[in-house]
Amino acid sequence: MTSDVTLYYAAPIADIQRIFMFSTDAGVDLADDNISILVNQADDFLGDTSAISATGGSAVSNLYVPNASTIAAYDANVVNDVSVLGDALVPDGAFHFASELARRVFGSNQAIDFFTNKTALKISYGNAVETACNTITAVFSSLALSTSYGSLSGGSVNQTVAKSIWDHLKLSVPERFNLSYKMVIAGATSGSYTNVAVGTTGSGTGSHVSFVLGGATVLDNITVYTTGQSYAMGDSITITVPTNGTITCVINSVQAARLNGTLTSATEFPLELDDVFNIQLTIQSNAVQTGSNQVLLSSTGNSHSTTALLKMKLT
Repeated sequence: MTSDVTLYYAAPIADIQRIFMFSTDAGVDLADDNISILVNQADDFLGDTSAISATGGSAVSNLYVPNASTIAAYDANVVNDVSVLGDALVPDGAFHFASELARRVFGSNQAIDFFTNKTALKISYGNAVETACNTITAVFSSLALSTSYGSLSGGSVNQTVAKSIWDHLKLSVPERFNLSYKMVIAGATSGSYTNVAVGTTGSGTGSHVSFVLGGATVLDNITVYTTGQSYAMGDSITITVPTNGTITCVINSVQAARLNGTLTSATEFPLELDDVFNIQLTIQSNAVQTGSNQVLLSSTGNSHSTTALLKMKLT
């Protein structure tokens, strides 16, 4: 994804995880043709607060911050613009937009100082970014009911976004959907083991697993032998190998659902800290902007449009 400038935003992961959910029509099969996806309502997907609500509304304001940093800065609920000169008065996004607008108005991107309203242009750029964020937020202001994977492409915008996220997860990090994900084996010996209890720091009980160890630290295979209940994302589980050693893991949403046998119910996408959503914004010049000849830029096909890649990191 190419863009003219990059903006940075940090979103609390708990606010985003609960928006995107899936279920399967089979107990453990996560093939796309068995999947349905649900998109929960989210107020302020981009904003000061973010929460699922049946009655609330979205409100995006005071998000854009032109700071003095020349490197990426991810701050919660703030759209940060880096600076080309290490000065908050010269934010990269606004500066790039104004310089390219100068090219169309005055014939050169070096003629930015010819503008007598440079400060107003910077403010207008920030307002345009916030308007774009408001548009994005509005996409998630309503619930999208559970829909089969094959029907998502023709669905609402929030369903299309959810499908894109799902596809990226399945293609880039398919291991997050496996029961064995991030399991650590310590002090064990090779062998096959059946019906071994899964202990947890949480309130989960009843789940047993079967697994094959190829050595002291090699887990060749693991499956659920008996499902339990109340295992939850973020729980630390311990499987004590009958001969010696342990298997430990902090489980994600899919692992918890596998242990509970609840993949047929709504399950959160296995998103993680530092995952980044890339959102491309398009900022256009004012429809009544004229050139130095006082002719509307739009009438000569010379209107200015710039793109900003908004990198939304889960924190």
